[in-house]
Amino acid sequence: MRLRRLIGWTAGALLALLLLAAAAGAWWVGQTTSFVRWALAQADTATGGALQAGEARGTLLSGVELAGLSWEQAGTRVEIAGLRLGWRPAALLSGKLRLS
Repeated sequence: MRLRRLIGWTAGALLALLLLAAAAGAWWVGQTTSFVRWALAQADTATGGALQAGEARGTLLSGVELAGLSWEQAGTRVEIAGLRLGWRPAALLSGKLRLS
């Protein structure tokens, strides 16, 4: 009986520690520009270079500003200059997406 209780407390403590580490990681990701740059580099790689992003400033929490964004595929090129991205998680969770 004591062994089960000890195992339960240990498992609970490990789960709490894991959740705390995940929350801290999510907070850190939301606070850094380096994550935004990494994500854009991953998008460039995933699209085989079709998606190109200019200089990125900002964070996921405060909003992101891109000097430019372009997509080129099958002879068609789309370019956007001075793009600002912001998001509201609560609105997304309620099924709302607003672009302006």
